Amino acid sequence: MIVAEIYKQDDGKIIGFSVDGHSNQAKHGYDIYCSAASMISSSVFLCLRDFLKRDFEWDAAHGRLMVKLKDEPDDLTEAVFQTMLIGLKLLEEDAPKIFKIEMIEPDKAAEAILQNKGNDTDQSREENLPKLNVRKVKIRANIYRNEAGKISGFSIEEHDTKSIKEFKIYRAAVWALVSGTFACIRNYLKCDMNFGKTPRRLKMQLKNSPDEITEAVLQTMLIGLIEVQKKIPQVIKVNENFPAEVKINDFPI
Repeated sequence: MIVAEIYKQDDGKIIGFSVDGHSNQAKHGYDIYCSAASMISSSVFLCLRDFLKRDFEWDAAHGRLMVKLKDEPDDLTEAVFQTMLIGLKLLEEDAPKIFKIEMIEPDKAAEAILQNKGNDTDQSREENLPKLNVRKVKIRANIYRNEAGKISGFSIEEHDTKSIKEFKIYRAAVWALVSGTFACIRNYLKCDMNFGKTPRRLKMQLKNSPDEITEAVLQTMLIGLIEVQKKIPQVIKVNENFPAEVKINDFPI
């Protein structure tokens, strides 16, 4: 089982998390559930470090990732943590026997963090991922920006992936992150948006101007997608500065 512990402080804001365990549904490197959980948690780690530039403790070893803020949490870190939490909840709903989320209250959070902290601090949790023998990129992502450079929306489109057995590990990771991001913006931040969905496509655009909070959430997704593109460029192509607006009527809601 994959267990996610979410650490909270007195005011309810999230100060950290630990994601640990394995689903044991497939051999190492081919498990779609482990891939999805790793994608979401690693993207949050990278966003906190590289985009928000927060100071935090972390530990990674044997499939576990633990993060605890040293800085005080704020609305930006909360939005990023909520992206992860919502994404993991979607996975838990889909596979309740594989995923378990535990909310750790303030008086027990420090103790839980100490118990989860190990000695291995290698953040890179590389797995023996399956190789892909494909000629064309299978997922295309366009990132829409406004004149100020803030992300105002995105589109994700998947092309002919069901025929490739080895692709499912990457597909699960990408869609877990994208789905969590979309749900966070729609249901947690309650942003007014236009969107269109099919099983293999998702487009959304904010109706109002993006702000720092929406930017933090969307950057979490973007950073994760770029990491996949760096490691496995056959999987996804990310266009980071797509100028055109989403034509929401392209796909039915």
